[in-house]
Amino acid sequence: MVFESEEKACKYYVSYAGNVGFSVRKGLWDKTAKSGSRSRFYVCSREGFRAKNLPKRPYPETRTGCPARFSIMLTPSGKYRVTEFVQDHNHQLAGPIDIGMLKSQRLLSKVQSGNGNAISIPPRYKNYLRTKPTKDMNAGDFRDLTDYFRSMKSDNPSFYYAIQVDENDKAANVFWADARSIFDYHYFSDVICFDMTYKLNDYSRPLALFLGINHHRQMVIFGAAFLYDETAESFKWLLETFKSAMCGKQPKTILTDQSAALKEALDLAWPGTVHRYCLWQIYQDAVKSLAHVFCISEEFTHDFSHCVFDVEDGQEFVETWNVIMEKYNLKENKLLNELYEDRENWALPYGRQIFSGDIKSMVRAETLGIRMKEYLDCEKELSPFLKFFESSVEKRRQEEIQADYQASQREPRTPLPLLWQAANLYTPINFELFRKEYEECMDCMVYGCGEFGSLSEYMITFKNRTKEQLVRFDSSDGTVACTCKKFETAGILCCHILKVYELKNVKEIPLQYLLKRWSKDAKLGTVHEINGFSFDSHIGSCVPERYAALCRLFYKIASKAAANVETFSMVASQSDQLNEGIERTLQSTLAAKSSVVHSIKDQLTRMVQNDYPLGNSSEPQKSTGKKMSEVTRRGNCQETNKRQKQRKGVSADYFFIDVNSFYTLVHVNLNIFFCML
Repeated sequence: MVFESEEKACKYYVSYAGNVGFSVRKGLWDKTAKSGSRSRFYVCSREGFRAKNLPKRPYPETRTGCPARFSIMLTPSGKYRVTEFVQDHNHQLAGPIDIGMLKSQRLLSKVQSGNGNAISIPPRYKNYLRTKPTKDMNAGDFRDLTDYFRSMKSDNPSFYYAIQVDENDKAANVFWADARSIFDYHYFSDVICFDMTYKLNDYSRPLALFLGINHHRQMVIFGAAFLYDETAESFKWLLETFKSAMCGKQPKTILTDQSAALKEALDLAWPGTVHRYCLWQIYQDAVKSLAHVFCISEEFTHDFSHCVFDVEDGQEFVETWNVIMEKYNLKENKLLNELYEDRENWALPYGRQIFSGDIKSMVRAETLGIRMKEYLDCEKELSPFLKFFESSVEKRRQEEIQADYQASQREPRTPLPLLWQAANLYTPINFELFRKEYEECMDCMVYGCGEFGSLSEYMITFKNRTKEQLVRFDSSDGTVACTCKKFETAGILCCHILKVYELKNVKEIPLQYLLKRWSKDAKLGTVHEINGFSFDSHIGSCVPERYAALCRLFYKIASKAAANVETFSMVASQSDQLNEGIERTLQSTLAAKSSVVHSIKDQLTRMVQNDYPLGNSSEPQKSTGKKMSEVTRRGNCQETNKRQKQRKGVSADYFFIDVNSFYTLVHVNLNIFFCML
């Protein structure tokens, strides 16, 4: 393998250093070539020793004279080959959890906070935006955010945050989600809403929220973001970051505002996710644009609301819309014409087969409160908002706990089998919705349309209503479907199906029509059992990801076990046995790992001896002038390093190897090595 450029060689060695556990620093170079460096070497950040002319207030000493280095040379073909590779270090290497803090792993370089202190963000928490954002985050906000993130991360390692920086290395967009939000998402990720309604004006902080609904039909916050740039690239980064935070799981359906950039990003980042425009946001946009009409005509408000929120048939929607346009002389209104052309992405009749869980009603009814607008004012500090946001989220979680308790205390009191079954399974609010459908079926009239083997069809109508619905029932397997699509959309059986059940003397609802997400037991079971989610999807070879996944797993156990003394004692007693088992497994793994390490080093040594004599660092590369003084300095430094290592009991070997051999052995064998960590 030959590196195409110096940058690619550097990137490769930095990646290697990140796996091993040390930081890389660029050494001296010979820049006599017109297009770049003729030669360059990279060293461990702890190479060499501090100069004797110390400043009055020196930084803590970190250099130990480490001999590790990686040298490259420009070949006549214009590419770079490796001429020197020293693998040994004379200091302790960084652990897997600390690797993200190594400087060469592209730490965020000196973003100035309000008091002038530099703030560094590990690379796994940030990404780069190729352009300048439309609005800048002020330094004080960034300081408050990073302090908040570090505090949350120290309390719970499963807390997730990410920062996207612009071309000037300044924060552009920020995302965060805590462990509980991640857990909630894996239970209720079937439909989410991306809400940007808190971005009120240019003087507000651009807050965006990922929202969902739980089994009590309460609003759940899955994640939050500050979006200072609203390009397709930024939206794509946010969606990919959200998916990464949720362990690679994307929602089945997402509701958003109308945005061409967001739509483009969704198509790229979340293929397969159904994208719909939020009905309530469509209505709000119309209210703002047609304020003069809404204010002077209550009849228009009624007609338009009916068309948007109540009409469920496609033909009826078109007819009702045209009547409104004609009646109120709005045929030339640009917004309404655009909405009509785009109706398949938002109107009810065109999304009846898509599960939404009636999330539009939740978004319409619930907000984080009017006070949120005050905290988002850019003239005020950000830290009060973060405290208010955290307390608001916690308040909602307490409301869920209270609702769980109340649901567990309710006992069904009904002689009707279907209602009794539903009352036992559903949370109270969902049972009330089911009971309403059951009561409405009493007013339904049913007409048989024919039977075809086990399949039968029925026409369902209401008294004094002309609208009809067709229900198909298969007695062989109990499957049933209605043209109203209520079950597909809301997850609750409609009155039309319940009427057919009554006719067919069905006394128990088939389990496939009792969605667990609406039940009292919606959050029972481990997360990896929900919707096929598995912790093993992408963390098999990454220690930090395995660590974070285990933190999420044990966070769930701890939250339940802390409920009472008995469960706490049970988990505490099992922890010793679990720890002993882990120690036994680690010991056996370390023994196998040791043999792999010796095998890699022996292969490298044998291969190097075939190419160059050991210890002769000047033979493959000749230097003159300033470079010669550097070689002399290196020779003296190597002697010093050897004396240092003799006292420490550490040996150092210097290898000069062919890059193809280097890549084959290091890249392939290190994959085996680090998978065993």
